[in-house]
Amino acid sequence: MLNRMHSLFILSILSFSIQAFEVKLQADSVDASTINIAAKNISPVYGADVLIGYDPQFFDVIDQDAKKQGTQISKGKFFAEGAYLLDNRIDLRKGEIHYATALVRPMSDASGDGIIASFKLKAKKSGNTQVELKSAQFGTQEGDLHQAKPMKLSIVADASGQFTAANTDSSEDAVQDTPVSMQTLLMIVIAALLLIVIVLLLRKK
Repeated sequence: MLNRMHSLFILSILSFSIQAFEVKLQADSVDASTINIAAKNISPVYGADVLIGYDPQFFDVIDQDAKKQGTQISKGKFFAEGAYLLDNRIDLRKGEIHYATALVRPMSDASGDGIIASFKLKAKKSGNTQVELKSAQFGTQEGDLHQAKPMKLSIVADASGQFTAANTDSSEDAVQDTPVSMQTLLMIVIAALLLIVIVLLLRKK
């Protein structure tokens, strides 16, 4: 019984250690004015809800779908064609982009790496600013929720409206499903083994 509990404990640790959810804001390699919301190392999920912040005094967001009312951003290929669009909304006054999408059954889960969505910016003036991934939440078919770590993209724009961008870490209060390091994992396993040995010794007395 103890050996079985020990095995289940180790498996649960290993399972937790690979639950890493990461989302990055990245300037597109072809068009630097396009910012990709890129999923990295995502375990199987069925939908995503993303909130982006930017300085509306610094940027204009360029509409990507003239056929629809309002300013739209572009969907990516991380979620399959035919995924249900829950929200594609930009608050031009506050400088916030809200994008949410979900798969519908019998579609298969999305996982791994890919572009969730993209938005195109035009700088109004020169200087330094940031675009922020405020939140990125993923949902599974089972109803579990996973939140990726917020991050910021530093941007330097020139007078022509062109800009360059570089990834930076976010504040310390960022939340993430963080993978356990190998050193931490080893320490937990050793502690579990010691506990089992102590229990076995006590049972022999």
